[in-house]
Amino acid sequence: MQDLLRRMAFAFMAIVAGVSLLVAVRCLLPTYHQWQDTRAQRAALRAESDELKRQIEETKRSIDRLERSPYYVEQLARANRRVADGEVLVIFED
Repeated sequence: MQDLLRRMAFAFMAIVAGVSLLVAVRCLLPTYHQWQDTRAQRAALRAESDELKRQIEETKRSIDRLERSPYYVEQLARANRRVADGEVLVIFED
């Protein structure tokens, strides 16, 4: 009889432990998915931030070249079909 009670108590404890585990998983699963989504968003924002930093550095280099290099300014002007006073523009189309 005591052996039967022990087995029933063990079975009851196993069922309670299993149900508790299922409830815990059910409660924690949405939090885990939210954490994954947050992680993915953070990675996307970091990538965007890195790209914007790269663009800022590129813009700073371009500004620096515009301020310091008359040759660069002339090349930009020529690429945009600008001419200096007294020059004649001849365009050859391919």
